[in-house]
Amino acid sequence: MNKVVHGHFGAGMVSIIVAAEHELVRSGMKRLLNLEEGLSVVAEAASGEQVLALCSKLQPRVALIDISLLGIGAIETAKRVIRRFPNTGVVFISENGQLALVSQLMEAGVHGLITKDVSFDVMVEAIQAVAKGHRFLPQDIAQRLALSRFSVLESPFECLSERELSIAILLSKGAKPTEIAKDLSITSSTVNTYRYRMFEKLGIHSDVELVHLALFYKLISVNQKLCA
Repeated sequence: MNKVVHGHFGAGMVSIIVAAEHELVRSGMKRLLNLEEGLSVVAEAASGEQVLALCSKLQPRVALIDISLLGIGAIETAKRVIRRFPNTGVVFISENGQLALVSQLMEAGVHGLITKDVSFDVMVEAIQAVAKGHRFLPQDIAQRLALSRFSVLESPFECLSERELSIAILLSKGAKPTEIAKDLSITSSTVNTYRYRMFEKLGIHSDVELVHLALFYKLISVNQKLCA
């Protein structure tokens, strides 16, 4: 049984935007989802900026956002969709083991969250639940989140704020502070302030250490590490 909370999305054909960095991932999900009765993938996006533009144009019922996303990144994209398009539900796909990220995303208002190791049927279930106005979180993740509240931090990244976590992921994937500043509409000095603050919280001193830590705690995967 999955954790659900009632919300406000309508009935009928579920229009979906599929967002992921790699075309093979997008096309695969699109092909499978379009075989499901009542589901229709209306557009694909490789970057956060494309997601926002398509949401504005198409007003989809669901935005399916993979953690691997170009531009402003998946976390910032999800937050902006939630803030700007209240009739679009967000289903976020994270790497397995990213409990710190899951907790932050749920607090930020993501409607549904699944990991990459779930079955296709669970992904469909998440989309259908969110389209009906429910929140969706697989039972095993819900249990781990509940247990984590009574134990020591599972990951050092849990001590970061939402913005710090977003910037940590972008830095770990190879984005430069100037690029992050432009994407997030803040100054480079503000990015560096967040950077030094998160370094202090994490007990590290360089971007290389940040990448190693992010890989170890599965905040990013090896194939998500971008060239600077």
